[in-house]
Amino acid sequence: MERQNPFSKCKECVFFPDKPLGDKSNTRYKTDLDRVEALKYSGFPTEVAIKIVEMTYIYFDCDFCDNVVCKYHRDKMFYYGRYGGHIVCSDGCYYEDSV
Repeated sequence: MERQNPFSKCKECVFFPDKPLGDKSNTRYKTDLDRVEALKYSGFPTEVAIKIVEMTYIYFDCDFCDNVVCKYHRDKMFYYGRYGGHIVCSDGCYYEDSV
């Protein structure tokens, strides 16, 4: 079962707690955890380290609703040519509005 990445507001940023952190599907979540640990090791309090990692994300509004998508997932959509150049969240609103 997938869960929302707690460091990101992007609808596409998820991780799988039932899989190992080293699994390919958990790469972005593990990277965020590693960043938090590195900041804590550098002397930052946990809360500040988490906030810094949260601030590394750049967001874009979905073209069809109020949800947001991070830069990584927006670029991935554009790379694969999905959704006709629209920025779309994982709620499927592109298909609802295009019908």
